[in-house]
Amino acid sequence: MNFQWLQHNDNERLILLFLGWGTDANCVSEVRMPVDADVVALWNYIDMQLPQYIDIKAYRHIDVIAWSMGVFAAAEVISLHGREAFGSITAINGTMQPVDAQEGIDPETVLLTRDNWSETTRIKFNMRMLGGRKMLDSHSNLMSLRSIDNQRDELTEIMLRSRNSQNYSDILWNKAIIGTRDMIFRAENQRVAWQKNRAVQIVEIDMPHFPFIILNDLNAL
Repeated sequence: MNFQWLQHNDNERLILLFLGWGTDANCVSEVRMPVDADVVALWNYIDMQLPQYIDIKAYRHIDVIAWSMGVFAAAEVISLHGREAFGSITAINGTMQPVDAQEGIDPETVLLTRDNWSETTRIKFNMRMLGGRKMLDSHSNLMSLRSIDNQRDELTEIMLRSRNSQNYSDILWNKAIIGTRDMIFRAENQRVAWQKNRAVQIVEIDMPHFPFIILNDLNAL
C-alpha cells in the first residue's frame, strides 16, 4: 500500500483517506483539509497492510474516508484493527463487496477491464469515471501517473482478495455517499449493498464516480 501525507502537523486526529483503484494522491491534490487533523492518502492495494510509517496508536481519534475500491481496502484495515479503533467511517461510491454482480462491479466487467487494460482503455475509463471527455480535459491533472502494468497488477490482487475475503457485514459504517451518475459502481448496486448495513446513513448526490471535484472539502464529510 502506498501513502502520502497530505497534512502532517502532529494533530491528535488522523484521517485515513483510502483512494480508488489505479489512482494516486493526484486525485485529491485540490481537496481542502481540516486544520485540526493529520491526513494521509492511501492507494495501491497490492498489499492491504497499513504502511509501518503510519502509527495509528499515536492518535486519539481516527476517522476513515474511503472511495471506490478503497472501501474494500478500508474494510480489511478496520477488520484487522477492530471497529472500536476508529471514529467516523464514510464510504463514497464503493462497497465492501467490490467485485460482485449485485453489490459491486460485475465480475465479468472487472475481468475484461483487467485483461484489456492499456493506455487507450485507461483514457476511456477516466472519461467514464469523471463523467465525460470535457471533464477529463478540464481535470486531467487529477489523474494517476501510475504505470499500466502496476494498475493491472493491483486490479488482479483486488479480484483475488475480493473472491477470498471474509464477510465484513459486521462493520457498521456511519455514512455511504452514492453518486447517482456513477458509471463505474452502479448506484443501484451501491444501494443494495448499503441497505443491509443497519447503522449507515445513505446520502445520494448528483455526481459521477470520481467525487473529489464536487466533494472537494474533507470538512464536509
